[in-house]
Amino acid sequence: MLSCIYIIFCGFLCQPRLVAGLPETVKIAGIFDENVSQQTYDAFRYAIQGINEGRRSLALPGTKLVPRIIQDFKADLFTGPQQICAIAEEGIAAIFGPQRRLSSSLMASIANSTAIPHLMTRWRIKEDHPNTGVNLHPHHTVLGRAHTALIRHFNWTSFALLYDDAESLIRASDLLDGMNELRPDVFKINPTNVTTTLADVKASGVSFIVLDCPGKVAYKVLKAAQKMKMTTYYFHYILTTWDIHLLDLEEIVQDFVNITALQMIDVEDLQLIKAAKGWGAVEPVRAATGDKGKLGVTTEAALIYDSVQLLVKSVRRAEEEGLVVTPEPVFCSRRQKWGQGGDLYRHILNTKFKGLTGEVSFDRLGHRSNVRLHVVEPLRFGLQKVGYWTVNSGVKIDFNYTGYRTIFQNSIKNKLLRVLVKLENPYIMEKPNASLYEGNDRYRGFCIDMLHNLSLTLNFSYELVVSDLSYGDQDPDTKEWNGLVRELIDKKGDMVLGAMSITRDREEVVDFSQPFLYLGVRILLKKPEKKTPALFAFLDPLSVAVWIFILVGFLVMSCVMFVIGRFSPYEWYNPNPCVEEAGVVENQFSIFNAMWFAIGSLMQVGTEIAPRAISTRFLAGIWWFFTMIIVGSYTANLAAYLTAERMQLPIENAHDLVEQNQIKYGCLEGGATCKFFERSVYPDYVRMWDTIKADPNNFVKSHAEGVARVKEAKGGPKGYAYLMESITMEYITSRDCSVIGIGNPLDTKGYGVAFPKNSPFRKEISVSILTQQDKGFLEEFRVKWWKTEDGGNTCEDVKATSGTNAMGLDMVGGVFVVVLLGVGLGLIVALVEFTWKAKRNPEDYKESLAKEIWKTLKGAFRHPFALSKPLVRASTARQLCEDDVSTTVPNLTHQGHGFSKNF
Repeated sequence: MLSCIYIIFCGFLCQPRLVAGLPETVKIAGIFDENVSQQTYDAFRYAIQGINEGRRSLALPGTKLVPRIIQDFKADLFTGPQQICAIAEEGIAAIFGPQRRLSSSLMASIANSTAIPHLMTRWRIKEDHPNTGVNLHPHHTVLGRAHTALIRHFNWTSFALLYDDAESLIRASDLLDGMNELRPDVFKINPTNVTTTLADVKASGVSFIVLDCPGKVAYKVLKAAQKMKMTTYYFHYILTTWDIHLLDLEEIVQDFVNITALQMIDVEDLQLIKAAKGWGAVEPVRAATGDKGKLGVTTEAALIYDSVQLLVKSVRRAEEEGLVVTPEPVFCSRRQKWGQGGDLYRHILNTKFKGLTGEVSFDRLGHRSNVRLHVVEPLRFGLQKVGYWTVNSGVKIDFNYTGYRTIFQNSIKNKLLRVLVKLENPYIMEKPNASLYEGNDRYRGFCIDMLHNLSLTLNFSYELVVSDLSYGDQDPDTKEWNGLVRELIDKKGDMVLGAMSITRDREEVVDFSQPFLYLGVRILLKKPEKKTPALFAFLDPLSVAVWIFILVGFLVMSCVMFVIGRFSPYEWYNPNPCVEEAGVVENQFSIFNAMWFAIGSLMQVGTEIAPRAISTRFLAGIWWFFTMIIVGSYTANLAAYLTAERMQLPIENAHDLVEQNQIKYGCLEGGATCKFFERSVYPDYVRMWDTIKADPNNFVKSHAEGVARVKEAKGGPKGYAYLMESITMEYITSRDCSVIGIGNPLDTKGYGVAFPKNSPFRKEISVSILTQQDKGFLEEFRVKWWKTEDGGNTCEDVKATSGTNAMGLDMVGGVFVVVLLGVGLGLIVALVEFTWKAKRNPEDYKESLAKEIWKTLKGAFRHPFALSKPLVRASTARQLCEDDVSTTVPNLTHQGHGFSKNF
């Protein structure tokens, strides 16, 4: 037992430094470059002073830090190493700084060769001292990931990178590596003329900009951008400076420009405010702009402050674990290394605490880990912390923008909006005497009325800018946009108003309001000329084949009725029923009577012939049923055919258009209609697009050109069909009677007001458009400009009329011709019959044919109302009677006719 105590006691005596504790003074080296801010130097001194005065728990009891400071350090290969080695020979525990790239690299080399811990607070592209140095500044790859995450969070599709010097460009390489396929336009800031740089950026059409430059340079760029109207709500800037809170951006953000930055420090943190006040008491804070009385603490000063705290905490941690840090002289010329340097460095790597720049901790390479950066935005009411970024979570925005958006959206009041328009009837038109007016008063139309209503409702003014550009299409090769869409992308206007269809492609680059008109694609065709009805147009309701079959049916029915009527014994009857043995039977169905019966039934006038047998009656019923259907169908079809003005259209719908090759068809080049067919998967529409794109002549440059081609019937043997929006077609066809719309709409879409992306006016104007729809204003405007103004409703749709037109003689003239032909034919037949009968008159009272005709006509007209007439002349009446008395009826045997006696 005593031997063990003796061994422990002897071992304890062999470690005199552990017993003695920390020395009374610990020297540290503070290296400051010639252009470093005074605030950084003050923060370093204040941190040491606080530790030495024991004002906080970081104090080292009984030990004071003695700084060996080199100001205006020059990183030349002779003077610099001499200064550092002279301090190292006095024995120092750590080296702080310097802050510039070349100086820091030189210091890192010396620290590595002497094993003295090196605490850095600046961005470095190369870590060349893995065994002695730690960097409180986040690693350059971490910053690249953070800025890349911001760009992706804001969904930037293109942006410009403005850099200040070569070091900025090297730093930006991490950002470029993280963007993969998205490559920015890179511009070097002209230090003598920032305006020229911004002019190049504006010409590129980019509105998203990354400023990788010091705070003072960024402020200069933003002030120049404000003069060039590049600080409106359409622009978004990301600043890489840590100290955005030092920039006076109050005037710049009045236009609601979007500015975002990352910060390591929280300017509202009480610990930071207290520390900053402390070193500000040593010397006044040298804030770049004054910042309205707020503390002008820099991130560099906060980092140097945290680095001193890091050393003290590491020394105390080492002491708690049995290592008493005792600096020893180190001679560079002898290539000596401090024996405790490696152990102290490991304790530094393992130390964690919350400093002014957030949680301070390191990985095994001395890089700062668990970095949490604040996402801040300067708003109208001051700098606002809106979210944060970490390696694991990415960008998280937790700020409630509701109140700020209310202010933002109310900003439309009393604003002058630049409205891009295109002259197109009836949306935007010049007044008849436009030269007598100025400004907006020169124009009229549906969109003008709607815009005027919107301006009164939302209390804004507007300036109409007329353009001859198309609404815009994307080049399939370069993916660049043209037309008015390009103008919006370039922020050359606040909105585009007109017949602009809302499409998927356009919504990727601009924003749209709610639709104010709904429409679809229809076919515009030249209206066929009305054909003069044929003389026998009354025959048209039934085809030639039907007429032929009716005639054949008539002849067949007549023949069958004749045969059955003759064959059936019940159709034979005794003409003198009172004389049973008359010897003569009769049958009413001669071939002519059968035909008369059939034609009388067909004409539905009836005859004196009535079937007597069951068989003939059944046949007659079938024929009557047939004639009822035929006559009913003919009558109904004739009424519709003769009372409606029918046009013979070559096509009735899109399918008919696809199936023919005589009429060419096309659409507006680059318009939404062409895009509809290009994107469609419906078979008919796919075939239509293949046909359209096969011939460049199928495309037109404007609606006016398309309508002209339709009217001129160019493009094919039977003309040209133009595919266009139904609502515009309705306006054209109501005024131009030479064209007509064909078929139902092929799709459904709408016209909307277009805005640049993220426009603050879109929501308010969309709500106002819906309000106008609910109150009926838009329908009132549509009726005004489509139906009333400029000769609306000139061309009435025949099918839309409620009544029927009176039939003219040209429609029914053929019926009169048939009657005249029938009358003439009847007269000829009557004359033939009269002549035939006259030839058979007895010789004793036969007269000339002309005299007989004259006497007959004279007698007919002398007694027009008489129902009888003398059969023969009076002089011959008695002779005829005598001849009748002497006449005997021949005896005809029934057997000769094949009938029984009782028939």
